Amino acid sequence: MNIRFEGKAKVIADFESYNVVTDLDKSIGGESEGLNPFQLFLVSLSCCTGLFARQYMEKHGIALADKHIEVTFDFDDSSDLRGVNIKLFVGNNFPADNETPLINAMKVCKVKKHLRTDIDFRYEIIRK
Repeated sequence: MNIRFEGKAKVIADFESYNVVTDLDKSIGGESEGLNPFQLFLVSLSCCTGLFARQYMEKHGIALADKHIEVTFDFDDSSDLRGVNIKLFVGNNFPADNETPLINAMKVCKVKKHLRTDIDFRYEIIRK
């Protein structure tokens, strides 16, 4: 991986065939042309969870059309991550016997495995 610097605060990672642009908000000296590294981390964690959910549903023949995930985060007074709240919206026709195995599949996200163990992950299946 090669890291290079551009503009006021951009840091760009050349990783394999991808260029990942990170930046700071204009209010703190950047140009707002990319997520800041911590935002990118939160997106990575969320997308990893989504990927494992998607793979589970595809493997079990569950349609993805009406499914989506909402992720929110809890921080302490020092802005340290303390909790991750994952709500998977599955629609009214989702097979009940797949709920626990699907949550278990989301829990093996590789990004999550590299986090501190004191971060509280909460998973919820929402039928809407």
